[in-house]
Amino acid sequence: MPLVSPCTLEQSIHPARAYRHVICNLAYVRIDHANGGIIRNLNDGGMAIQAVSRLRSEQVIHLRFEFIRPRAKFEVIGQVAWSNAAGQAGLRFTDIPLRTRRLLKDWVLSDLLTAATDLITRGPVLKTVNGEDGLVTAGRPFESIRLTAGAVEPTARDDLPRGVPDSLPRIRFAWWPAPMGQRGLAGWVDAMVVVSAVLLFSIIVVELTDVLPSWPTMAFTETTLALAFSLLYYYLCHFLM
Repeated sequence: MPLVSPCTLEQSIHPARAYRHVICNLAYVRIDHANGGIIRNLNDGGMAIQAVSRLRSEQVIHLRFEFIRPRAKFEVIGQVAWSNAAGQAGLRFTDIPLRTRRLLKDWVLSDLLTAATDLITRGPVLKTVNGEDGLVTAGRPFESIRLTAGAVEPTARDDLPRGVPDSLPRIRFAWWPAPMGQRGLAGWVDAMVVVSAVLLFSIIVVELTDVLPSWPTMAFTETTLALAFSLLYYYLCHFLM
């Protein structure tokens, strides 16, 4: 019995006067400017589609559709031959140029050859040689690996021994006179984050109140804000992250 692909099965069950090539992959068609759909089958004389909005019988529409494999793009004028309430419709092409008709035929032929090649090259999963499938099985089942549950020692939050971060290579920056250690760089970044938050908060408060406090009040406020932001920053980084 010859191999029949699922895509051509529908064609063999429902023969038509002219061959209609069933589209296996999703192929979208744009209908005029406010409608669209999916191509079900086509030939060089027309197509069947599933439209989003119902089409009217004898309606003349502009169609634009594109195929990926092999790649081809078409723009044709079609007339609705039949339609139903579910959005399904049959279209016949009107005034289709000879070059477009030939391109449609070539695409259908290429798609058929691709499907036939896939069916021919698809072989069994296990290829047999002289009646042997090549599988090697063990004579007796292997024993399962048994894991013994041991006591798990509690670990501290920071498992790095003291002095390890300081022993890592130091980083040299072009804008800093001396190499900087890992711990020093982390502290400098944390300090810049807190200072930036304090300055930004102060600028917003001065902009909203339009009042610049005296130097003693400003120094006390900035110190209090720095302490509050430092505690908040420590809480977010140490406990949440």
